[in-house]
Amino acid sequence: MKKILAIILASMMLLTFVACDNNNDNNNDNNNDSEESTSDIQASEEVMSAEDMLNATLDGFYSQIAPLFSSEDFAPSIDEIKAYYSGGYFSEEESTFCQGAAKELPLTDEFALGALISQTLISTENINKIDDAAIFFFSNANSFTTFVYHVTDSADVQTLANDFENAVSNNMWLCGFPEIYYAVQVGDFIFAGFGLADQINAIRSSISDVYENATVLCEGVIR
Repeated sequence: MKKILAIILASMMLLTFVACDNNNDNNNDNNNDSEESTSDIQASEEVMSAEDMLNATLDGFYSQIAPLFSSEDFAPSIDEIKAYYSGGYFSEEESTFCQGAAKELPLTDEFALGALISQTLISTENINKIDDAAIFFFSNANSFTTFVYHVTDSADVQTLANDFENAVSNNMWLCGFPEIYYAVQVGDFIFAGFGLADQINAIRSSISDVYENATVLCEGVIR
C-alpha cells in the first residue's frame, strides 16, 4: 500500500513539474510575443515618413468632405472625390501631380524646395530644422493646402509653428483667399495647413481621429 501511495505521489509531483514547465514556456512565449510586438511598433514608427503620416489621414478627409459635394440628385463616390483633389510636387527631373495622394517634397531638389517655401510658407532660415516634408493640396492651393514636416529637434517644433502662424497671417494671397489655418503636433511631426473652413476642419478632424496624441500648436482666422 505504501508503495502504491509513493507511486501516486511521485506521479502527481511529475505532473506538477510538467504543468509548471508548460506555464513557464507559455509565459516565455507571451513575453517573446510582447517583445516582438513592441519591436514591430517601434520599427513601424521609425520608418514612418511625412508622406506616410499625411496619406494616413486622407481617407478620413474624403469621407468627411463628401457631404459638401452631395445634393438631392447626386452623391459622389469616394473615388470621384479623390479625382477632384490632387497633391504633388515639382521636381527638376519630373513634374508630378498625383491624384488623391500626398507627395513627398524632396529637400535635395531645388525645384521642390521652391515649392516647399511658396506653398507651405516655411522660411529659408527654418528649412534646416526639418529633414522630411510632404504636401497635399487642391488645384487652387489657397482653398485647401495641408502638409507635414518632420522636425529634427523637437525643441524647434513651437518655433516652426510660430513662424508658420506669422507667415500665414501676413501673407499676400493671390487666386483665392483662405479662411482659417492650423498647426498640430504629432510626436516630432508638425501637421499644418490653410484654406476654406469646411475643408480645413475636415482634415483636422481626420488627423485627430488617426493620431489621438495630436496637440494644437496654433489655429486662427485669416483676416
